[in-house]
This record gives sequence, structure tokens and C-alpha cells, in this order.
Amino acid sequence: MFTPEQFMKKIKTCKMIHICFMKNSFVSIINFSISESL
Repeated sequence: MFTPEQFMKKIKTCKMIHICFMKNSFVSIINFSISESL
């Protein structure tokens, strides 16, 4: 079992990872679009 504090930390890390992942995929999609149009 987690303490609530540990649980919150886990959730925060997941959110950060998720946001980073979203940003990265967004950037790579843009890069792909640009390279396709060139």
C-alpha cells in the first residue's frame, strides 16, 4: 500500500511523463508535416 503522499507523487510523475510525451509527439508530428511539405 502507498501512503497518500507517495500516491500523489506517483500521479504527478505520471502527469509530467504524459505531458512530456504529448509534447514530444506533437513536435514530431509537426516536424513530419514540415518535412513532408518540403
